[in-house]
Amino acid sequence: MTQLESQLLILVSPIANELGYLIVSLTYKNKELDVLLEKLATDTQGNNVYLPVTVEDCAKFSRAIATPIEEKDLIGTEYNIIVGSPGIDRPLLKYDDYKRFEGNNIKITTKKLINNQKKWQGKLLLANEQGIEFLCNKDQLFIDYNDIDKASLDVLKDFDINGVNDVKE
Repeated sequence: MTQLESQLLILVSPIANELGYLIVSLTYKNKELDVLLEKLATDTQGNNVYLPVTVEDCAKFSRAIATPIEEKDLIGTEYNIIVGSPGIDRPLLKYDDYKRFEGNNIKITTKKLINNQKKWQGKLLLANEQGIEFLCNKDQLFIDYNDIDKASLDVLKDFDINGVNDVKE
């Protein structure tokens, strides 16, 4: 994360929290501020529940952060704000993401070859402070966070094109 992205995140995170959103990622590149959001709610037992992010949510958050960013003059040039949902193939970016999605299927691209490959698909078994335990084709691997280039949920792995569960146990 760049210094500008860190400053922007510090500025807009309290706004996101106040509106009931969680910032999944924030990047600034090529005059575009790109923010991915999740919407949080609390159920009757006090547990966090993640709700779908709507177009209205994106517009609301974009309007809410535009003025504070302009007032701080952090960017100093024309830019666009793009706010969206992380989608069904949500990126996994930090320890809390991996911990939250233990037991789910994920896709990983590693920075270096591990067992002669860089692209992996399988089940996230466990996340700890150093890395993840991952089940791929009946082989259990440990992958250090420093070795992960990209990771995301792989929700479509368990479903055929018609959305019918096609997993054989």
